[in-house]
Amino acid sequence: ARAEWAAYRGDAAEVERQFAQALKAAETNGTPAPFVQVATSYVNWLLKRGRLEPSTDLAGRIAVWARHDFDSALLRVAVFHAMGRRDNWATALRHAQELAGERTIPPALLVPPSL
Repeated sequence: ARAEWAAYRGDAAEVERQFAQALKAAETNGTPAPFVQVATSYVNWLLKRGRLEPSTDLAGRIAVWARHDFDSALLRVAVFHAMGRRDNWATALRHAQELAGERTIPPALLVPPSL
């Protein structure tokens, strides 16, 4: 929440600091859900700024849960979409759709990425 508040205020350095602290705390927790929640927020912030490399690194850390967790699967869709990797995006999208149940996938992620 502190990182998102700093993002709202436009304080990028504080966003980075707060996300680093939140990721560390989530890892210490030892359960996937808090880590996935923080990682999703952070990756979305990074992607909005065109920062693909740290986004892919962080998304890769939750890839192990994407097989069974919708939020993790959806994050992979977003990262592959941002990277323009159509084959990977299509595979990740199909998987996220299988896990979605009644949840919706953002319409922007349903449109094939530009190459």
